[in-house]
This record gives sequence, structure tokens and C-alpha cells, in this order.
Amino acid sequence: MVQRVVKVPDIGEGTTEAEIVAWHVKVGDTIAEDDPIADVMTDKATVEIPAPEAGTIIALHGEVGEKRPVGSELVVLETDLRAARVAAAAPHPGPLPAGGERESASRFYSLSPRAGRGRSSRRSRGRVREVHV
Repeated sequence: MVQRVVKVPDIGEGTTEAEIVAWHVKVGDTIAEDDPIADVMTDKATVEIPAPEAGTIIALHGEVGEKRPVGSELVVLETDLRAARVAAAAPHPGPLPAGGERESASRFYSLSPRAGRGRSSRRSRGRVREVHV
């Protein structure tokens, strides 16, 4: 298990502190990524702080109505390192087409110095949009 500290964010230019308006979690709660943790208010805005990743709340720093400096600890999460690594892994591309090769976008447009001029470049741009490159 890995501990992750969630800090009071810098919400606005020149903001030095934020007041805790409401807690949406308590110690021992299990939360998912992007679940609301707390509402904080500065002189410029009230913002809901989301969980940066899934985990279990192991510490809350501050009470409702308390002002906390920007960058100070707000919440400590305990996360599963293996789950974090799996979630961070990039998705694999889909299977290859029947021919065994992926279509290359480079064959649809020219890299010559004259590229971008005339009717052929409009066709190339259209074809590139069709292939979603």
C-alpha cells in the first residue's frame, strides 16, 4: 500500500489560503478516482476537490470552517500500488487488419516543400481527416 497526500490546490492567482466548507468523506471511507473529497472556498471561488485516484481515506487535515494554506495537506489516501500501475498502463492498439499491416497516413500527404498548395493538398487533407490522423 502507498500513501498519497492530497494538498490544498492553488485555485486563483494570488490566493494564499482556502477555507474548508464541507467534507464529503470521513476516515476509513473507500473512494473511487474523481469522487468528491471536500469543498473549499477562497475569496474568488468555491471548488469541489476530487480524489486523484482510488483508495481509502486515512487522514483528514482540518475542520469545516478552518482556513488552510495553499499547498498544505488536506487528505491522506492509502492506495494499492499494483492497481495504480495497472490503471496507468496504456491501452494496447486493436488487432491488425486482415492484410497484416496498419494503414500509414504518410502515404496520403506529401512532405515536399510544395505541400499545402493547390487542389492536391485539399484532397490530401480530406483523406487525412477520413483516416483520423
